[in-house]
Amino acid sequence: AEGLIDSDMVGALLVEFHGQQIRVAPGKFKHHERRDMLQHPSDYIGRYVKFTHMPHGAKDQPRMARAVGWRDPRDMAIND
Repeated sequence: AEGLIDSDMVGALLVEFHGQQIRVAPGKFKHHERRDMLQHPSDYIGRYVKFTHMPHGAKDQPRMARAVGWRDPRDMAIND
């Protein structure tokens, strides 16, 4: 878009949340991690991200979602 400066790092994560695609700010990820996400997206597609959001004021989507880290699939329940 016009007027934007290329920072060579991810500005937001596109996440599927309850059947909707939402944008999650990179939050706690460091600059070198955000650069790697942009340079090697296939390493991150399909991973589960943990995020926080404001509990009030959101109607259909989490409000002001912000990443706090990656979810380890080993601690998630497996659906049969």
